[in-house]
Amino acid sequence: ALKSLGYDTEGHMAYSIDVDLTEFDHIIFNNGNGGSDGQTPDLEVTKETTGFDFEGNSYSFIKYVDPDSTEITVYFKNTDHWDEVMVYLWHSSTYQKNQSWPGEVMTKVGVDGDCDVYAVTVDLTEFDRIIFHNNNGKQTEDLTLTYTTTGFTANGSSYIYAG
Repeated sequence: ALKSLGYDTEGHMAYSIDVDLTEFDHIIFNNGNGGSDGQTPDLEVTKETTGFDFEGNSYSFIKYVDPDSTEITVYFKNTDHWDEVMVYLWHSSTYQKNQSWPGEVMTKVGVDGDCDVYAVTVDLTEFDRIIFHNNNGKQTEDLTLTYTTTGFTANGSSYIYAG
């Protein structure tokens, strides 16, 4: 299913779709009005594909960030299926922490594929580092937060939740 990612830095709405490469290797996007003038060319999809614009050029989504906001929402995709997901936040200069270790239990906000998704709102003036963990010995590395951070998986890879 097509999922909205929100606006990119150019003000364009971006969308995501999961493609099973064992079944499909090409894709066409259209505006829903029929006719070839409202669609992309026939586009080849590979495991390296990050995205396309409407002209069929390669595209990588960069989330629009409100310059007046200091808060971001960071998503965690529980790819290792931990029973409990905790979040620990701190600032690398001031050493301010959200709580003493182990941090706080995260709240599930959705599902992506077969994985639960969790979210935390972070004020970047207070915190710039994050660790996700299961409170039982499994955790991500120390991850850096920026205004363009969208989320992470259990192995620390970047992640975009399309909700």
